[in-house]
Amino acid sequence: MAPEEFEQGESGVPATVYVREIAAADVFEQVLPGNAIEIDGVTLEPDQQLYAIHDEDGRRVGLFADRDAAFAAARWHGAAPVSVH
Repeated sequence: MAPEEFEQGESGVPATVYVREIAAADVFEQVLPGNAIEIDGVTLEPDQQLYAIHDEDGRRVGLFADRDAAFAAARWHGAAPVSVH
C-alpha cells in the first residue's frame, strides 16, 4: 500500500477506505481447496480469515492477517478506515 493511494480530497479530509474480512481462498483463486499457501515464509490456510483494505472505488489495496493491523496501516497512510461486513 503506497501513501499516494489515499490522497486527501479538496476539503483536506482523509480518503475513506473500507476494511472487510475475507477468506484467504478468495484471495488466491488458483489454490485447490484444503491446500495451504506459502508466500515469503508465511503460510496461509484457505479457510483462514484475512482483512482486506479497499479504496473508495472498491479496489483491494492491502491485505492483512488481523483487523488491527489493517486499520493501523490505513491510518498510517493517511486514510480514514471504516469496517464493512
